[in-house]
Amino acid sequence: MRNLLLLALAAPWAAAAIAAVLPAAAEGAAVAGAVFLAVSSVALASAAAGAPVEAFGGALRLDALGAWVLTTTALLGLATTAASIPYVRRMEAHGRLGPRGRGAYHALLAAFLGTMAAAPAAGSLGLLWIAVEATTLASVFLVGFERRPESIEAAWKYVLLATVGLGFALLGTAFLAAAAPAPLRGTGAALRRAALAARAGEIDPGLARLAFVFALVGYGTKAGRAPMHAWLPDAHSQAPSPVSALLSGALLQTALYALVRFRTIVAPAAGPIAGDLLVLLGLLSAAVAALFLVVQTDLKRLLAYSSVEHVGVMALGFGLGTPAGVYAALLHAAAHAAAKGLAFLAAGEAIEHAGSRRLPRLAGTISTLRFSGPLLALAVLALAGLPPFGLFTAEILLLRAFFEAGRPAAAVAIAAALALAFGGLVFQAARGIWGTPGRRMRLVGAAPERLGASPLAGLGLAAALLALGVYVPSGVARALAAAAEVASR
Repeated sequence: MRNLLLLALAAPWAAAAIAAVLPAAAEGAAVAGAVFLAVSSVALASAAAGAPVEAFGGALRLDALGAWVLTTTALLGLATTAASIPYVRRMEAHGRLGPRGRGAYHALLAAFLGTMAAAPAAGSLGLLWIAVEATTLASVFLVGFERRPESIEAAWKYVLLATVGLGFALLGTAFLAAAAPAPLRGTGAALRRAALAARAGEIDPGLARLAFVFALVGYGTKAGRAPMHAWLPDAHSQAPSPVSALLSGALLQTALYALVRFRTIVAPAAGPIAGDLLVLLGLLSAAVAALFLVVQTDLKRLLAYSSVEHVGVMALGFGLGTPAGVYAALLHAAAHAAAKGLAFLAAGEAIEHAGSRRLPRLAGTISTLRFSGPLLALAVLALAGLPPFGLFTAEILLLRAFFEAGRPAAAVAIAAALALAFGGLVFQAARGIWGTPGRRMRLVGAAPERLGASPLAGLGLAAALLALGVYVPSGVARALAAAAEVASR
């Protein structure tokens, strides 16, 4: 399994290199790299559920929690890579992309996927920080890829805020190295996850709390949690839609994963403050996003604020820290990746046909776009938390976990935030999905959709979303339970 881990992490980079050098082979290379990573991640998740997979003396260490994040990222990466093919071809056909643009896009997308795959496999908190920082460098060019003034501004805002935030995370990492037990301090093991976890009770409590606060600000900014979310609506709304899907469904959970790793290490020394801060800011994120959802008129910004809400919900489960709470958070992360991936891909098709992101201009999408319209409606209903989708199941499990932990007041506050978010999302999205079609959308309805590779990607994500809510296969359930056990220690 060691060699498979190394090959899986190398596959996206090989694809990126081929796409950059040989633009004519970019699509095939990108798909091949994404397929290999996805298949390998499933095999690695099965192995890691029993024992961690290590390489280079523990510098790379993939346990059940990391494997869950890697698999979610890889499967969404495969869907977005496939959906990118028709998207990029349309950009070329409309003159929005130069002769080498196809190669550049797929090279950047593969590199972005490679950086996100490296984060859950990092065995050191230092390497984890490097991987998360690398995701910024790989994705910022994708955010501004269309080179419109708005997208360039969003890219600058993203890189500046994410870099400042990760500066705080770097300080947190340095404080944790200083807080390491005496036998580890000043050695290469001072930031090794396994070594720190084995001696977690010996970590300096004061420095551990300080380290976690800095990590919370730093990785919380990258995860798009309120009040550090200012970059997210701009970046997610201005990026190409397949990139928006990957930013929302994979990048945010990668940053949150880094924060969870910090929490599991410092919690024995720092006490309950780490979990309490995660719960507090998670509830704040869900509430703030719910308020912004009510007033959005731009479809992609609506979906972006929905991401802020759902990241907050995930943080609530991780902050609670019980096996049931963490199980709900991990299930929520996977279901959110499928739902938000599907939503952005379908939204991209609708926006391309309507020529606008404004919800009133998109009225009647479900009746005029006979494939993308129903998929967009399905994704929005799932994001709103309706059954029988995986997000509904995860949110019910989360509320039950809070009641079981003796925190009914928090459970009631969470339910209120979820209800407000449900109302705002459904009310605004209904204007762009179920409304009466305008003139442009009626003309769209007379023309066939140019779907390309999108049907397979969309149907695959929809199937995953339904499966996580209706029936979780036994192998997936075992991997999820093993990941929850690691994160709740």
